[in-house]
Amino acid sequence: MEAKQVQFENEVTNTNRLLKSSGFFHFSALWCGVVLLAIGLFVGQVAYRIAAYFQYKSNVDVKVKYVDEMDFPAVTICNQNNYRLAYEQ
Repeated sequence: MEAKQVQFENEVTNTNRLLKSSGFFHFSALWCGVVLLAIGLFVGQVAYRIAAYFQYKSNVDVKVKYVDEMDFPAVTICNQNNYRLAYEQ
């Protein structure tokens, strides 16, 4: 029980020292600014992408061509079987 009390007191004391240091305010202000900038950019990108999605822009070009005759395509059948009939006999 006493060890936990000492640990808590050390954490509180170190926090007070950190808050009293002169560079902490500048560091925390800079860090908050960076985080807020990142959140703002994220929200802006999400809003931009959602607005672009709901514009329903599409680029489709379909050409239908009717032909009376067509050449029959070449058909090749490949036997990938490793067992050959010649080896079985």
